[in-house]
Amino acid sequence: MHIYKALTSSVAVEGAIHTTYGIEAVGEDGEVLARVEDVSTDREAVERLAERCQRLGLAAYQLIDVARDFAAAEACYTPPMTVYRVCTSTVEIDKATRATYGIEAVGENGEVLARVEDVSADREAVERLAERCQRLGLATCQLIDVARDFAVAEACYTPQKPVYRVCASTVEIDEATRTTYGIEAVGEDGEVFARVGDVSADREAAERLAERCQRHGLATYQLIDVARDFAAAEACYTPPMTVYRVCTSTVEIDKVAQTTYGIEAVSEDGKVIARVEDVSADKEAVERLAEKCQQLGLAAYQLIDVARDFAAAEACYTPPMTVYRVCASTVEIDKVARATYGIEAVDENGEVIARVGDISADKEAVERLAERCQRNGLATYQLIDVARDFAAAEACYTPQKPVYRVCASTVEIDKVTRTTYGIEAVGEDGEVLARVEDISTDRGAVERLAERCQRLGLAEYQLIDVARDFAVESQPHVKRGV
Repeated sequence: MHIYKALTSSVAVEGAIHTTYGIEAVGEDGEVLARVEDVSTDREAVERLAERCQRLGLAAYQLIDVARDFAAAEACYTPPMTVYRVCTSTVEIDKATRATYGIEAVGENGEVLARVEDVSADREAVERLAERCQRLGLATCQLIDVARDFAVAEACYTPQKPVYRVCASTVEIDEATRTTYGIEAVGEDGEVFARVGDVSADREAAERLAERCQRHGLATYQLIDVARDFAAAEACYTPPMTVYRVCTSTVEIDKVAQTTYGIEAVSEDGKVIARVEDVSADKEAVERLAEKCQQLGLAAYQLIDVARDFAAAEACYTPPMTVYRVCASTVEIDKVARATYGIEAVDENGEVIARVGDISADKEAVERLAERCQRNGLATYQLIDVARDFAAAEACYTPQKPVYRVCASTVEIDKVTRTTYGIEAVGEDGEVLARVEDISTDRGAVERLAERCQRLGLAEYQLIDVARDFAVESQPHVKRGV
């Protein structure tokens, strides 16, 4: 039976040392089973919490959760005499210092329990918010959320019906300066509430958009979204006389320059609207794809997706005469070179389309896998997944029924050497297939676990999970049903 008691520690806050209190669970032999420090600065409250843990027979491993819940509840507690009031701070905007106003919650002894600065530049609005917090008895932990919601609502408020008009700016494209047009919202006093530049190079289109914003009484905070949607729609527009044609480029593969083919969309004035290069090395296939784009009236912005899908489908294509066969490689294990076997896919002219090496040291097993790939007409891009699944299944396979037995090791705890016990799985040839040490100091319990593993025919790769579960469940301070 363990005992819960309060403990004292100190923390430094803003250069000052403060005393805080926590809880520890102590076993009958005086060993500390669990400890949580810095739960609260209120000693009496922590002592009452420790007393409650004792009365309810709390399991030691649950102490951390109980202490966290207590600390969270304490943080949200608001003394009944709390006063909400306005506080002032300054911020620098465009090299000018301006006063902004926030709210602070003050306890009956004058201590500031919570403060949120820079809520608004409107003092009267903040005073009304502080008055409302006082009237509703707001919990101090909620002040940050209330202040943020207020600031967001204020930012979205349009104090007067703005005038939307076109504004011009310049951008540099390919070393040439070009004029583009955006929209700004202007108040009655000429103040710009919101501006989005570089919406379009088409002034008339931007003017129509500004007129529409005016007509619908758009809120100024929505201007950025409206302008972005307009620019995206404009980018997706494809002139009716667009022509799709093949374009040529060269890539270097293994130090050899090879010609590849892509597609470009050209407007009626000869301007390239969109281009995707290196789609395929097969010119005829790309020509057919360009013809299909033309025939379907493809939007230029969709060309990149169409070309990628085509390239992916081509990469997944497996020629009908593909042969799967075993390939050999060597790996060094413990400074000894060993042969391992993989699978490669070879087309009718002998070119290797895909290869996965080092699947297994068992040649016959790999040969059977290659035969199965051949029989099922496996697509070459799937070879890597099939090989990985096979290797994983082989790693989990137990070729012989292992013998589970107890093994001993020593650990040093508090400068005292102690003997602990684990389990190892041993094959018929005496080879250790798996070992997990330091499961428990109780030899009898570990022997019973080893006996159970033997009786149930446990696969050795599962031993680590079984041992971990046992170690957690066998903690002496864990009580069932608490």
